[in-house]
Amino acid sequence: MNPLAAFARFLGARPWMMKFAPVIPWVERFLAWLTSGRLSLLRVARLPGVQLTVLGRKSGVPRTTYLLCVPYGNGCIVNGSNWGRPNHPAWTANLMAAETAEVVYDGSTLTVRARQITGPERAQLWQELVRVWPGYEMEHQFSGRESRMFLLEPMAGDAG
Repeated sequence: MNPLAAFARFLGARPWMMKFAPVIPWVERFLAWLTSGRLSLLRVARLPGVQLTVLGRKSGVPRTTYLLCVPYGNGCIVNGSNWGRPNHPAWTANLMAAETAEVVYDGSTLTVRARQITGPERAQLWQELVRVWPGYEMEHQFSGRESRMFLLEPMAGDAG
């Protein structure tokens, strides 16, 4: 295991780290802007991540967020933990309302279709998420809600 990834996982499972949660997305966006998308906190930590762009369900304006992901099949799983806050992150509602979204993953831009993961499949894939990011367990306890999980799969003919 990469020592940077192990250190990031260690930090991410510490309750005091949640105090920094509001700053992390800002730093992520700033790094992406500063480096034209070549650098991110997830990349520095050697953790898998995507840049997700989806149209705002009310505004119709493209909204971009940077998310930890778990590669799965020909796509990836993302989780709307919202850093343990009680409300779902806006990007999850936007994704539920959209037919497609765009992701940048490993330098490739793909059009994806999102499918919300529920039921027994969610329980199974939750274990995969927690394996990659143990902090999700703590964030789940803090939030008091079940986070929305999605499988993002490339559209036919857009497999990278």
